[in-house]
Amino acid sequence: MVSKFWIGCLVAAAGLAASAGAALASPAMVTSDTPLFDDASYSAAYVDTLNEGDKVHVQQCSYRWCYVDFQGEEGWVRKSHLSFVPTYPRHPRYPDYPDYPPYGGPGVGVYVGPGGGMSFGFSSY
Repeated sequence: MVSKFWIGCLVAAAGLAASAGAALASPAMVTSDTPLFDDASYSAAYVDTLNEGDKVHVQQCSYRWCYVDFQGEEGWVRKSHLSFVPTYPRHPRYPDYPDYPPYGGPGVGVYVGPGGGMSFGFSSY
């Protein structure tokens, strides 16, 4: 049986992972004027218009849409209207290598074995 201590550790790790999400937003730049929607759909409610060159913070992406924060306004925008800004230094030998948005990202993993043993894992990009 898993003790209350280990359950508390699981809850703490989950809270840490959830609270770190907002701080781990990926920067991106809007490549052309585009609407910001309330949901990931063209039929969703209109929130605002993002202009070419606006810098946004991407919270999450699906296949075609990204949930972004722009100066306190949040909403969904088509991924094709974003250019992801690299957050790492470019390699001097490959300065023109294309930039791709990071998938996954930093995280915390917790594993509880069949005997009640527990392990924690931390990962970065």
